[in-house]
Amino acid sequence: MFRHSRVALAGLWLVILSGIVTGCGIVDQYGSRALTYNVEAEQAQNQAVLLNIVRSYKRYPMQFTALGSVQANSSVQGGVSLNIPFGGRVSGSDVLSANPSGSAGISSFQVTPLDSGDFATQILRPIQEGTFDLYLQAGYPREVLFDLFIDKILIKRADGACALNNSARCEITFRNHVGNDFDFDLFQAMVEQLLHLGLTTAQTSTPGTTALRHNFCFAPSEPLHGEYIDTSARCGLPIKPTAAASLRGVIFSRQFVDQLNEIQAEVGASPSYRFEPFIGKPVWILIYARPIQRIIYYIGEVVRRRIDPEFTNNARSIQVKLGPAHLPIPRGRCGGGGTPPEISAVGFSCVDLFVLNPGVTGSSTFSVEYEGSRYSIPADRQEAGYSYSVLALVRQLLATSTSEKAVPPSTTILTVAPAR
Repeated sequence: MFRHSRVALAGLWLVILSGIVTGCGIVDQYGSRALTYNVEAEQAQNQAVLLNIVRSYKRYPMQFTALGSVQANSSVQGGVSLNIPFGGRVSGSDVLSANPSGSAGISSFQVTPLDSGDFATQILRPIQEGTFDLYLQAGYPREVLFDLFIDKILIKRADGACALNNSARCEITFRNHVGNDFDFDLFQAMVEQLLHLGLTTAQTSTPGTTALRHNFCFAPSEPLHGEYIDTSARCGLPIKPTAAASLRGVIFSRQFVDQLNEIQAEVGASPSYRFEPFIGKPVWILIYARPIQRIIYYIGEVVRRRIDPEFTNNARSIQVKLGPAHLPIPRGRCGGGGTPPEISAVGFSCVDLFVLNPGVTGSSTFSVEYEGSRYSIPADRQEAGYSYSVLALVRQLLATSTSEKAVPPSTTILTVAPAR
C-alpha cells in the first residue's frame, strides 16, 4: 500500500510541476507578442492613411478612425484529480487525471471614429509656419514640403498703379494643381525662384510684444539676391502677422520671365499669362498653406494623375527635384521620363513624390484593399521614390491632430473582439 501511495504521490507532483512550467512558459513569454502588437498597430495606421489616399484618388469622402487601447491576456489554468485506494483489499482502480490549459492573445481592441468637431477643426486648419519650419530645419527636401504644404502663391504688384487693381497686369496666382500641367509647372518654377532668392522660415518677433512666432522670410545667400528683397522681408527682423504669410520684394527678372514663357509655350497654355508687366516691379508675395485634409487629398490627386488621368490629361508621374540642401535647385522640368541632363549635372535627380500601384500585391504593411482592388506602395525603393517618407509625414501630422478633445466620447467607440 505504501509503495502504491508513493508512486501516486510522485505522479501528482510531476503533474503539478509540469503545470507550473507550462504556466510560466505562457505568461512569461510576452516580449515577442508585444512586438507583434506593435507591428500590427503600424500596419493598421499605415493602411488607414493609404485608405483615405485611395478614397481621395476616387474623389470619395474620407473617413478617419483611430486605433484605441488593445486589451491582451495571458493566463494558465489547471486541475488535478486523484483517487488512491486504502487497504490491500479495497476494490476499484486508481485514477490520476490532470487538465492544464493556457491562453494568450488579444481579447479586444477599440476603433474610434474621428468625427468630432474638434478633430474636423484640426484637420481643416492650414499648416502653420512653425510646422513648416520644423520639417524644413529637419532636412526634408524643400520642394517636397512646398508641394505638400502649399496650395497657392499669390503675387501682387506693390506699386501705386496696382493699389486697387486686381487685373492680370497687377495680380497672378500660381496654383499647385497637379491635374493641370500649366498650373503645376508654373507653380514649381515660382517655388524654385523663391528658394533661389533665399526663401526659408525663421523665428521672428511680433512688433510691440515679446511673443515669438515662425514666419516665411528671405535669407539671401548671394549679395545680388539681397538687392531684390525688401528689408522688411529679411529673416531676423520683426514681421507683422497676417492671415497669409506675406513678403515683399522684386522677384521677376527678365531671365525668370523668359523661363515662365517657355513653360507656357511647352504646355500649350491658352490663355496664357503676361509676366512682362511684373519685370523689375516690387511685389507682395502671399503664401497660402493647406490643411491636413487637403494634403491627403492632394496625394490622392498625385495618384490619380499617374494611374487614371482625367479629362484630356496624359498620365504623368508628379516628381520633385532632390539634391544637396546647400545647393540651389536647378532650372528644368521633371516630366516623369528620367532626370534631364541639366538637372543631373549638378547633383539633383527627379524623384516621384508618391506612388501607389493598383492590382499589385505588395507588403501588407504598405498596401490596402478597397472595393475589390489592392493598392500598394512599391517595395523597390527607387520605384517608390519619396512615398515612404510622405506616408510617415502624413501620419505625424494626423497624430498631432488627434488630441483628447478630438476623440469622441466612449459611446462612439467600437470594441472588436476576436472571433472564437
